[in-house]
Amino acid sequence: MVINFHREGAIAEKTLKNIHQLLQEQHNWQEVKVIAVLDNTDTLTENIIYQYQSLFNQIEKVKFKDLAHARNYAVSLADTNFIVCADGDDYVTHNALQALYETFYNHYNALPHSSKNFSLLEENDHIAVFPSHVIGFPSPFQVKYTDSNEMLIQNIRFSHCYNSRIAIAKDLFLKYKLRENTAPYGYEDWDLNNRLLANGVQFKIADYRFYYRGNNDDSLLANQVKQKHIVRNSEIYSNDMANNSITETSEQKSTITENNEGYIKRFFSYVKQYYRSFSRTKKHPTADPFYADRIFLTSYHEEIYETDVIPTFDTGIFRLEYTVQSKVYNALILFLQGKKKIAFLSSGEDERKVIVTDTVDKTNEIATLENKLLLSPIWFLINEENQMHIIVKAIINSSVKTVYTNIESVLKSQQYYHAVYTQHHVSFTFVE
Repeated sequence: MVINFHREGAIAEKTLKNIHQLLQEQHNWQEVKVIAVLDNTDTLTENIIYQYQSLFNQIEKVKFKDLAHARNYAVSLADTNFIVCADGDDYVTHNALQALYETFYNHYNALPHSSKNFSLLEENDHIAVFPSHVIGFPSPFQVKYTDSNEMLIQNIRFSHCYNSRIAIAKDLFLKYKLRENTAPYGYEDWDLNNRLLANGVQFKIADYRFYYRGNNDDSLLANQVKQKHIVRNSEIYSNDMANNSITETSEQKSTITENNEGYIKRFFSYVKQYYRSFSRTKKHPTADPFYADRIFLTSYHEEIYETDVIPTFDTGIFRLEYTVQSKVYNALILFLQGKKKIAFLSSGEDERKVIVTDTVDKTNEIATLENKLLLSPIWFLINEENQMHIIVKAIINSSVKTVYTNIESVLKSQQYYHAVYTQHHVSFTFVE
């Protein structure tokens, strides 16, 4: 177990108590080693960690000031076959190590060549394991996770369907490593997960709960969202991954120009069911599916939950059908293949009509253009941040070098991700 500490202060002690309990309740692993990496920690956090020095096999102080480098270094110190990543300000249920053991054992023991050299296994023989649920606190939310499948691999490109609490073979982690968060890139855990999935690693769920501390406006994640950082580019965004890796039946296929009202209704109906199922009443707290979570958290914090209804979202929906973002991206990147110049245009008479074309002469009426891709109306079901993300990934994964546009989100994409476009020698021109 590798744990990264920064400036958690008094919170770190609660996490250390959780780890102590976790170690007491596991019985299958022959040995669990705990390594702490203190990356530019403050005095209070450091003092607390050394008060619990007996908990650790190794404590290292570093000055990376970067989560990716600190995590990679922590993993490199381990001398075990498997590692699980953790942070200094969150918790897991006490069965976590047991659940991880069972998941790893069931998978690797079933491999026909499991007795061979572990380090020689191919990527598609390996698994990465995640908690079955994430429970947010102190502002409550729940996310339920599922095993990966082909559809989820498509959908993860524009919505992270997992988290940073990864358990995986050490050698496999070090082969891919976390990449540094340098603007405009962020979300190092999302990027790692994208690359693992693209190279055939299966994601499995272990039956334990991860308690994630939110509501920190100064956190790395909060700052990345504010600055509109995006996940790094990788194989998962390629045209081959987008359009050749999934075999669909004729009933499953749909174009991006279809009426998507049905999709939106199904999506919100699905989420609404979870809102209803996780509501509770003060009169019957034991009927609350989160009652055990409340009891667990109050063993570390007093009055951690005060709300009557807990918002929740289930990533299982990402296994049910393609998201709007996936449909648009797959069609867009396919259309851009082989083109050097393209235009993103909105119609003068109807600004809600958005097209992509390789005919850059604006004197042509949009309605008469032959070679075009109609993005609307589905384009407007996507928020502006994801529109910009889709645009930059589609362009840099194609042969396009010149873009003409009169669309605000395309121009904003060029503004926020100028360094990315410059690296790929892509220029933009505004057209009336």
